[in-house]
Amino acid sequence: IKCGDLFENTVVDEFNECAVSRKKCVPQKSDVGEFPVPDPSALVKNFNMADFNGKWYISSGLNPTFDTFDCQLHEFRVKGDKLMANLTWRIRTPDSGFFTRSAIQRFVQDPAQPAILYNHDNEFLHYQDDWYIISSKVENKDDDYIFVYYRGRNDAWDGYGGAVLYTRSKVVPESIVPELERAAKSVGRDFSTFIRTDNTCGPEPPLVERIEKTVEQGEKTIIREVQEIEGEIEGEVKELEEE
Repeated sequence: IKCGDLFENTVVDEFNECAVSRKKCVPQKSDVGEFPVPDPSALVKNFNMADFNGKWYISSGLNPTFDTFDCQLHEFRVKGDKLMANLTWRIRTPDSGFFTRSAIQRFVQDPAQPAILYNHDNEFLHYQDDWYIISSKVENKDDDYIFVYYRGRNDAWDGYGGAVLYTRSKVVPESIVPELERAAKSVGRDFSTFIRTDNTCGPEPPLVERIEKTVEQGEKTIIREVQEIEGEIEGEVKELEEE
């Protein structure tokens, strides 16, 4: 997954579509129950999709594979019976730089349960995400938030999931933490294990600094490999001496 984040392009997408979706060369990872469907009692009783309108940051996330990227600024708007989401986030590169990624997603609301939003019928890996609103407070204040637990499936993996906290502010308002702790507990999670994201969204380091860091990392790798070789040689010499 991390390689896919770093090297995503049309060629990689076409390979995944062929190898995973059409030819089934990669067996689908089965659902092991790590992210079960939450009990209805854990969800908010009412939710208006229009509450999502505007810009939100993901200021905290549960799953480091999907939820904790830097500079996650998502803009939502309701269009007809759908919630449209324009998502942007950053992928860190080994040289301390970054790529900016983006995606458009569309959600519809469960007619019987307003706290559930579905993002289905996608072409890429036929992925489907189900969002569950486990807590929210939208009062046009600085500490407004929407707490989402989700689970999904695609051609490669059935049953992935996580949870994200949407806030108007770049960081988690401390005033809402008790509410978040209760909501996380309702779906069997501990909010203290969530990872706070970096939404400073600063500029990329100068190229010279990135090159220096790459060289430094290369030197450390060489030193480590030399030490490993020296250890192997010492071991072989010791064996010969014992013979």
